[in-house]
Amino acid sequence: MTIREAPLPGRRLPFTLGRLVGINTVITVAVTLIVWSVQRPADLKAVLAIFGFCFAFANLFGIPSAYLLSLVGERTSALRYPYNWVLVTLQILFFALVGTLLGVAVLRALGLTGGESLWTEFLATLKFALVVALTVGLGVFAWMSKKAELDQAREEIRRRELAEAHATQLLAEARLASLESRVRPHFLFNTLNSIAALIPEDPQGAETTVQRLAALLRFSLDSSRQRLVDLGLEGQMVTDYLEIERARFGDRLRFTIDLPSDVRGVPVPPLALQTIVENSVKHVAGKRPEGVQLRVIARRADDNAVVDVYDDGPGFTLADVPPGHGLDSLRERLAGLFDGAARLEVADEETGGACVRLVLPLKGAPSQARP
Repeated sequence: MTIREAPLPGRRLPFTLGRLVGINTVITVAVTLIVWSVQRPADLKAVLAIFGFCFAFANLFGIPSAYLLSLVGERTSALRYPYNWVLVTLQILFFALVGTLLGVAVLRALGLTGGESLWTEFLATLKFALVVALTVGLGVFAWMSKKAELDQAREEIRRRELAEAHATQLLAEARLASLESRVRPHFLFNTLNSIAALIPEDPQGAETTVQRLAALLRFSLDSSRQRLVDLGLEGQMVTDYLEIERARFGDRLRFTIDLPSDVRGVPVPPLALQTIVENSVKHVAGKRPEGVQLRVIARRADDNAVVDVYDDGPGFTLADVPPGHGLDSLRERLAGLFDGAARLEVADEETGGACVRLVLPLKGAPSQARP
């Protein structure tokens, strides 16, 4: 994950005013002790002059300059390294020069310094002011830049977590919708009627249909514990579904499923293939007297597994799919689970009909750990 140079918050001081004054006081005492240990001034007035200058410089210049830097900090830190650091350093040097001049002028006005000219005293104290300004200013800039990077990283993680949570929610809704579609009263009523009609004529067929219905419902419930299932297992569930529907539609529902062994282990979201097949059964077989011819064919293509679901009904595009439709939810689930590596495509067949294509990555698939 690449994180660009994070901007500093605009129009916001890094600390509250009270904390800034406290920090400036500590810095003033430290600098006064350092200067006193080097110069060893003879009288208290000289020590107070040093302390007064540092305190005036830190507060009269430091606080306003910190605010001004916060106003331009967002544009400055948005620049690439090292240009952002160069620009901040130049800004700090400018404010240090202005602050030192103002600090010397204030001390002279208060009578704490004098004897030398303003410019001589300004140059004499400038070197200490520059050291303090660069140390504190660049330190604060580094701290705020790192904090902004961490905040942006947390925001990126939060965004990814929300995307995954959204995909999980869509998966849960798809499971619920799939289960509801199977336990709809008319579905169960039609299935049970088909079983009842088979009992006197084909007892074995009736028993097989009951077993397929049980397996179908069990798969819908068990899939709630997994993010992904093997394509082979999904294909078996689709076969059970189509066999149950064929007990109702008879010869109007014709299908073939070809899932080679080299793609059966490819992970796929539960009910993904079933969602595509059910769409054809509902909108083609259920609305045409001649029914539908379905073909489910899987193959390897480069680093992907491609599953094509063909039907001989009227063609359509994904633009025709309304929000919340099963195919629309499946597209969002794929985007959330595979981060763009999987996709759903729809194309009209040259010979008539439609092809819904499910493209799944062979490598880099998300973990099948339970959520």
